[in-house]
Amino acid sequence: MGVRAWTARSAALASILAQTACAGISTPVVGNAAAAGVADPPNPLMAQIGGTADLEVLNDAGWHRDNGSVIFEGDVTNETDHTIAGITVRVRYYTNDLQLAQQADGSLDIDPLAAGQTSHFSVISDDDPSISQATVEFRDPNGTLNAMSES
Repeated sequence: MGVRAWTARSAALASILAQTACAGISTPVVGNAAAAGVADPPNPLMAQIGGTADLEVLNDAGWHRDNGSVIFEGDVTNETDHTIAGITVRVRYYTNDLQLAQQADGSLDIDPLAAGQTSHFSVISDDDPSISQATVEFRDPNGTLNAMSES
């Protein structure tokens, strides 16, 4: 993935990514800029996998609280020239001091996702008042990371 100029908080999140990657743990991190008072990173948010962008997370992706739940939702576009099936959406929520609070998995509304097609996703889990940041990642059935995003 390309390097982006983020705030100090986002740099700390990137540091956690590097540390967990070295330990063989998959933990892409993303923050809720509005809730944490952090400037948004540049959009659209894209992850480069093997030098090519597989999925583009569109600008509207993000999380919010609603009646005791925390909901991460948005849209993602298949940027490949082939259909991608069985994508898992994983959301990780973090506290203000970058500790993992919880994670939840979901799927795309459209599966399989054809080349150039856009799908909505929504992952709902119980709210935790300590949550201030989140990450979302998209993996194929083999566990290959197709995209991740900060929100």
